[in-house]
Amino acid sequence: MNLNISDPKKYLSDSQHKRMNEAAKIVFNERKKTNKKINVKIVCSEEMQRLNKIFRKKDKNTNVLAFVNDDESKEQTQEFGDIAICYPYIQEEAESQGKSIIDHITHMLIHGILHIFGHDHMESNERENMEVEEVRLLKKLKIGDPYSI
Repeated sequence: MNLNISDPKKYLSDSQHKRMNEAAKIVFNERKKTNKKINVKIVCSEEMQRLNKIFRKKDKNTNVLAFVNDDESKEQTQEFGDIAICYPYIQEEAESQGKSIIDHITHMLIHGILHIFGHDHMESNERENMEVEEVRLLKKLKIGDPYSI
């Protein structure tokens, strides 16, 4: 498992960085994807809004975006995708929802990884399945159900 975290503005604390790696390891191991690579970039609000506008045609900020590597080279490079996480957005969400930032950013990372590994939430049954899986994985990290808050 290789989770490459880029944090150019140094948003993450050491404990947040460590927790994100722990979470990724759990997901990768359960999916038997231990040789896969995912790149994560922690971004500011302006960069996330720009990415959301370019790739989703939505001119607004968001918490997490996941980009699946559909290139045929992924089998050789083992690079399965990229995730952008907007730290200021996550921080604001966590505060408004009464969650710790470390738990919330871990949840958003798991959410992004599940997207890269094929989960979606466009339909209500897909959303329910994805939420159940997120809650199950978060429980392994002793993080409560983020949907019950």
